[in-house]
Amino acid sequence: MRVELGNQSPIEIVDGQVRSLGDGPVVTTMNVRENATYEVAKRGSKTDVNGSEVGVESARELAGEISMHLMSNSGQTSHMPGQEAAIEVVRTWASHSDKPPIWVRCDDGDFEVLLSHLFQAPILPAEEA
Repeated sequence: MRVELGNQSPIEIVDGQVRSLGDGPVVTTMNVRENATYEVAKRGSKTDVNGSEVGVESARELAGEISMHLMSNSGQTSHMPGQEAAIEVVRTWASHSDKPPIWVRCDDGDFEVLLSHLFQAPILPAEEA
């Protein structure tokens, strides 16, 4: 999947030091591994969060569970079955910006909605691409 994020504060990390790359906005583009999975929230679905099954019925609820999982595993490699793609994007984003994205866009509509809720950023309409 191809993910694009509006980056208002681009950075790079060199030898553990964060360095600003100047003013944004710029577009940060990521290609998510083909074998990185994600599951869509749907009525009656459950997702595994730290060994417990949690019911999630919307992308917003799922994004909240992913965020809670990431906060409880801060600084660690994090595995959340069925949500590897979302974890990969969030972890990668942290090395590209020190602020949340100002918009999201993805070539997979369901994943795009999940990222929008996860980052609390609007989806960039196609006509603005």
